[in-house]
Amino acid sequence: MNKLELFLKKEWQSDEKLLNFYDDFDDYKNYMVESIEQYKELQKEIEQYKGTLEEFIETLEFGYNNYEENKYVDFCYGNLTVTVIVKDNKLILSNFIEIWNDRYNALLNAPFDINEYLNLM
Repeated sequence: MNKLELFLKKEWQSDEKLLNFYDDFDDYKNYMVESIEQYKELQKEIEQYKGTLEEFIETLEFGYNNYEENKYVDFCYGNLTVTVIVKDNKLILSNFIEIWNDRYNALLNAPFDINEYLNLM
């Protein structure tokens, strides 16, 4: 097992509510890896984006939750709820995210720092 799998196994064993949303550890692990990959994909898109926050919002497929002009926007992306902020006139993807399981319409991880997971990959 790699570091990420060991970390996820520890989470799986310590959080009984996860049993309500996943068939087994592999189902959980695959969902989390998929979510991490979605974050990395979106991070690349944000880093390459050259427009304003308002222009970016117009590209969102599912709209957004919270928005403050030229400051930030919260929106859903795959399994994630993420925030894009404006810093020094540049869009930056926040490392604090939420993970949702749409099969059960359930929040699986309250806002947390995804860097811990990324550093294990």
